[in-house]
Amino acid sequence: MNVAELHPAFVHFPVALTITGLLFYLLGYAKWPEFQRLALVLLAFAFLFSFLSVFTGEKAAEVAKRIPTIEQALEKHEELGEWTRWVLGLAFIVGILSQRVFKGSQTLAALFFLTYLFAAGFVGYTGYLGGELVLEHGAGFRNVLSLSPLPFEEPPKGP
Repeated sequence: MNVAELHPAFVHFPVALTITGLLFYLLGYAKWPEFQRLALVLLAFAFLFSFLSVFTGEKAAEVAKRIPTIEQALEKHEELGEWTRWVLGLAFIVGILSQRVFKGSQTLAALFFLTYLFAAGFVGYTGYLGGELVLEHGAGFRNVLSLSPLPFEEPPKGP
């Protein structure tokens, strides 16, 4: 299996974890405070999975570059993927400061919520651009493989 093939599987983790974590944070604020701690844990996992997403995305981009019209859209998605990773990291750091270092600070709690919301927006838009690559440019892994053999694969043998 090619590492690039894992990109579609890994990218869904930061999306699901970030959005679910944001909902948990809101539930924690509204009714169950322990959900806010869980939201931070989900954000930590989203941040970790973002590294796998970017790594496998770089490998998938090498394959997708074979599509003649994809370069500009691919570059935008790649750049936003990098930014998304670091925005997730920033939200996580603010969350640690808010929940562990300066407990009870309303200012940091508000900043954590805003950075979490910002991170969720980045994740959502990056995912949207990735969906465009697949649906509008045909960057689905199996579609791209049919364009030409990969340099590291053996060509198919005759009958």
